[in-house]
Amino acid sequence: MGTTEDKLIQQVADRLERLGTTPFAVERAANLPEDAVRSVLRGGKKGGTTINRAAAICEALGLELYIGPPVSREAIEDAAQRAAALSDTERLAAAISAVEMGLSQSKRKMKPAKKVEVILLAYELLGDLEVDAEEKIIRLVKTV
Repeated sequence: MGTTEDKLIQQVADRLERLGTTPFAVERAANLPEDAVRSVLRGGKKGGTTINRAAAICEALGLELYIGPPVSREAIEDAAQRAAALSDTERLAAAISAVEMGLSQSKRKMKPAKKVEVILLAYELLGDLEVDAEEKIIRLVKTV
């Protein structure tokens, strides 16, 4: 599958199958010219499918026609790493907050080195993404 048109044909065929519909039904529902989708599936006319026709077919099938810089595997991995770093930052902030809250509620102080250890432990516990993990950490800090 090398050309853009080949990719469009495959995406349209896959989507029709997933939706359990026919090219004719999509043409009628989207007010597309008769044979528009079927023409794409056959490989279009000599010059290929027009961009406007391709966009209309994609919209009718709930597909996105993307025109822009290529989305590389590296860009996708970079975005995933940035998202993970953000969630790590949020998790660390929640760990610090839970430890501080526990210390505050128990009216206790902790040496910085020990506090770091407890925060790291809380950070690891929050990695389980348990709904009430923060509350459990606060109770733990209060009892230690």
